[in-house]
Amino acid sequence: MTKYITSFTKGYCDHWTISKAITEYISNFLDSEGEQEYEFTEDSITLTNKNIIVSNKLILSGCTDKKFNEDQRGYYGQGSMQAMCVLTALDINVSIHNGDVVWDARFENNPQFGMEVLVVDETPYQPSDNFSVHISGLAEEDIDEV
Repeated sequence: MTKYITSFTKGYCDHWTISKAITEYISNFLDSEGEQEYEFTEDSITLTNKNIIVSNKLILSGCTDKKFNEDQRGYYGQGSMQAMCVLTALDINVSIHNGDVVWDARFENNPQFGMEVLVVDETPYQPSDNFSVHISGLAEEDIDEV
């Protein structure tokens, strides 16, 4: 397992709503090329871009393949991690399946700063050619709002 320690603190973007955070993932989903598939269940949303794999640089703030492309939403390279931070802080599970790995977020105390920071754990997963964001633990009103 690989552990990515971010500089996102618990409470970062605490003015965001659940639907605002999910909208960030939907924007990225819509911007991606290739076949798209989505699924809503009673308490979850899954957004899949087929035949797309992204670099682990997605976890770094400001890194994006959309940089300087103002025709696409999210060309700053921050929205995915901001959304992951907000949803994780609100006890909403975000799991990103990217090719042959899965990224799961959690908060962990960072003794250097004495604060909880977002940590992304990368674990091996069933190989695929897809990029999929699975958001679960949603209330019915959250899904309705999205």
